[in-house]
Amino acid sequence: GICMKKICLLLIIFITTLYSACNTEAADKKEITKQVSAIGNAVDKRDWEALRKIFKNPFNLDYSSFGGGKAGLKKIDDVIKAWKFLEGFDSTFHDIPDYKVTIIGNTAHVFSKVKATHKIKGHKPWIVYGSYNHKLVKENGKWKVSGMKFNFKKQEGNKYLPKVAQKKLKKN
Repeated sequence: GICMKKICLLLIIFITTLYSACNTEAADKKEITKQVSAIGNAVDKRDWEALRKIFKNPFNLDYSSFGGGKAGLKKIDDVIKAWKFLEGFDSTFHDIPDYKVTIIGNTAHVFSKVKATHKIKGHKPWIVYGSYNHKLVKENGKWKVSGMKFNFKKQEGNKYLPKVAQKKLKKN
């Protein structure tokens, strides 16, 4: 009678809460993946303003495995200024096929592999392989990147292409 109704009611509440939590986590994972993939897309389109919406300011950046200087807290304006060297390439493409997302409360960790292709007409492309570790935090209902670490694996093709890109930039 009454006991069975209470058990059924508690079971319904539990299942509804569990379902809601699963939906929230799935929505969070989708938003987190969207934020992380937006970094490569913004860089490839040279949409520097889009990066301001993705990153906390300042945020932790680490490209030390690839000669990117000392890891640490960076202001978004300084990072954009540094990344503008990419404007010397005719095109770049950051191919990041999948993301492994782990969420703990309002913090998320994302691991992804990357193949970054850099091209200048008349030259062999320069391709960089590695992986990224991103950290995101949820503030006011929005996920923002608070940390980004690049783990260099290898490079192939024209390793002098960055110098060509810099020269091309200086001409313009």
